[in-house]
Amino acid sequence: MTNQLHDDLGFPAPSNMAAIASEIIGDKSVRILDAASGIGMVGEALKNLGFTCIDALDASQISLDKSKERQCYTEYICDTLDDHRTKIPDNNYDAVVMCGAFGVPGHVDDLCFPELIRITKPGGYIMFTLSVKVFDQWEARLEAVIGALSEQGQLELVEYRWIQYYSSDKLNEKAKVPILRVLSK
Repeated sequence: MTNQLHDDLGFPAPSNMAAIASEIIGDKSVRILDAASGIGMVGEALKNLGFTCIDALDASQISLDKSKERQCYTEYICDTLDDHRTKIPDNNYDAVVMCGAFGVPGHVDDLCFPELIRITKPGGYIMFTLSVKVFDQWEARLEAVIGALSEQGQLELVEYRWIQYYSSDKLNEKAKVPILRVLSK
């Protein structure tokens, strides 16, 4: 299923997330991790925008296998994002993007930040979607975690952006996208 079809079905979030990443990152040759990549919708959208070095990380091998059909990833990593260390080397990525996973029960929560910081190069970006429902539930906790990491000099909040998350006759929802920059470690 193409990203255009997902857009047509009312889920433009992956394409919108990729567009923000493209605008913020600019350089299409950088190394990007699509975290909690699912079946590869964000990776495909990034590839369509000209990015050439995208890796996928997801807890589901079935999803990773399905994402191979899109031919948009260089490496496929089956692992979870939480408080454990993945096999990914330090300072490996220029950017980490995540769409539709943060704050969703059974997916990813704020325990992942130390690991995301570890695998992202200083000066690199971490960005993810928070649907309005998720943001309302996580706002105070997320601001506390980002604030603490900022005070420790590990990252800074660059800005928040808004994207269309769902767009259909039955569901019209926006998502907030925190854009974080990793500082020197």
